[in-house]
Amino acid sequence: MCASDRPVDPDDAAVGTAGGNGGAPIEGIAPPSDIEMMLQVQESDAEAFACLVARYRARLSRFFSSLGAPPDVADDLLQETFVRLWQARERYRPEARFSTYLMEIARNLWLNARDRALRAPAQVSLDEDTRRPDALALALADSRADPEAVVLARERRRRIDAAIDTLPQKQQIVFVLCHFEGMRYREIAASLGIPEGTVRYRMHEAVHALRRMLDGLLEGE
Repeated sequence: MCASDRPVDPDDAAVGTAGGNGGAPIEGIAPPSDIEMMLQVQESDAEAFACLVARYRARLSRFFSSLGAPPDVADDLLQETFVRLWQARERYRPEARFSTYLMEIARNLWLNARDRALRAPAQVSLDEDTRRPDALALALADSRADPEAVVLARERRRRIDAAIDTLPQKQQIVFVLCHFEGMRYREIAASLGIPEGTVRYRMHEAVHALRRMLDGLLEGE
């Protein structure tokens, strides 16, 4: 049984598991880190793999949704990410955070899916209003008690989503990884294989572009 479905940072979690226990907790000892679990997966430990899936399922789902993937596409990408992780298990090397390694797989799948989507006819849903998590909720009105505010909040969310979607691809993924996934610049740099300074530049450009596009919206118009 999994010790926790919450991602465990290898820098923060103490090592202390009995060999081959699939990540089950031992009283008084911290659960295994992600890297320890992945090293067990490398030995084809299906239970350890199931634990990693449980730890990262929600985070990956949020990641794909934040990039604008419809629910069915996000679910497909989620499943494919873990399939690729399992298939590549024997090639895994613990040279960086496991989360960075996993997010790189997810990023590549999303980029491929996005390229395919750009070549396909666009499909627009008029009912979609919760496509992206409310990471920008502070920019929206408190609409719990006012029906008119509900409509305004949905329109503002739609405009924020649309603005993020118009960012250049390189800026968009940096912005999403930072604001929706809470990744540090150095983690983003490692995941994307680019200098940290490039991450900072793309983030700076993305924020300025969004401010221009949303001028007036975030100030209550």
